Amino acid sequence: MNDKLVGNTRSLSRRKVLQGAAATVGAAALTGSAAGGFATIAAPRRAVRGQGVGPDTLVIGMEAEISSFDPAVMTGTSTFRPVSSMFDMLTNLWDQSTDIQPDLAESWEIAPDASSVTMNLRPGVKFHDGTDLNADAVVFSFERMLNPESPDYYGPYAFPSFFFPSYETSTAVDPMTVRFDLTQPDATFFSALVWNTGSIVSPTAARAAGQDFQNAPVGAGPFKFVSWQKDVLTTMEAFPDYWRGAAKLQTLLWKPIVEEAARFNQLLSGEVDFIVSLYPQFVPAIESNPDLQLIQGPSLHTWWCNLNMNFEPFKDVKVRQAMNHAIDRQSLITNVLQGTAVESNGWSWPDTWSYADDATTYPYDPEMAMALMAEAGYANGFDLPYLVPASGSGMVAPKEIATAMQADLAKVGVRAKGVSYEWGEYRKRVQAGAPAG
Repeated sequence: MNDKLVGNTRSLSRRKVLQGAAATVGAAALTGSAAGGFATIAAPRRAVRGQGVGPDTLVIGMEAEISSFDPAVMTGTSTFRPVSSMFDMLTNLWDQSTDIQPDLAESWEIAPDASSVTMNLRPGVKFHDGTDLNADAVVFSFERMLNPESPDYYGPYAFPSFFFPSYETSTAVDPMTVRFDLTQPDATFFSALVWNTGSIVSPTAARAAGQDFQNAPVGAGPFKFVSWQKDVLTTMEAFPDYWRGAAKLQTLLWKPIVEEAARFNQLLSGEVDFIVSLYPQFVPAIESNPDLQLIQGPSLHTWWCNLNMNFEPFKDVKVRQAMNHAIDRQSLITNVLQGTAVESNGWSWPDTWSYADDATTYPYDPEMAMALMAEAGYANGFDLPYLVPASGSGMVAPKEIATAMQADLAKVGVRAKGVSYEWGEYRKRVQAGAPAG
């Protein structure tokens, strides 16, 4: 449970590849889904185009609806994917490398005492509204999401303070140089910058839209926002003045299709060109279909379960340890995810700076779980309310995983009663922090 469940290594190959070609190559840019240890994606080699959809359009089937187009507000991989097509960040990751590379920032310097970071911006970058991306825009983007005293702050927000806990302030040293002052040295600062939460937004557009910026987003990425029919379709068009050169795809259409089989069937029928969060059971059918292409690779993504500390049994560390010992993670990987995952030993991923392969883990041991629960006074087990996402943030088969976990927990006396919610509703309920039990 907690952060020790199924883990994987999610590729952060980004939407830049969408500049390069149409569907068959461009599809690779949208890896952000994961079937456990691999970002597993199906894209058609020969799509059956729907009426009114031209060859320069890519239709993507997503596992959940977008939560918000405002980088300060958004949550979840299903949102990060489309948002990354509209916004650029200061730094980035390319292909399957975990080395942090320049993006909007061409170079940077870290102060000798690591109390500040000074970044030199790339000249000539324009936002979709034609305004300049400069140091003032970078300061505005960070202040609006991290400084409650800013007139443009509409928080609190779920992710910004989590990603940037050491942020103190930012300053435009000159038009193309920005300095970040930190409350303390922070080894995670550069890692956080590659996430879409650090996207740079147009100050002109954000000030004009105010709290409604999520419905009128303006960034500096390869695609610009056109429309959002919530729970139906999001439309984006190529930005002709993109600093890396205009994308060869003209239009991106994003369709939320929560149910795995429905996503797969729409791929087969040609209603969509590309799907994410592929259910592993469909892999053989894709591999045997000459009209489909399977794209997969390592990905930085961890799936976990939150333990609600308002729930009385979880206040005892022995019960929390018992929950970890009760789950057969390898069985989940083998039987549900068809071997497309690896076990996680924490929040960090292999080949990243913070990974430690000697972290404490909790091996599957139901007898140990029952002994710990007895020591904590729960020899007869307990009833456990269990919220389950119907789809999710890059997750694959969350309901099937939950069912298998319920069976494991039942063996040690924990009677988990699962209730499934669509991703947006699930996220709201989890973030509300309502008492359990």
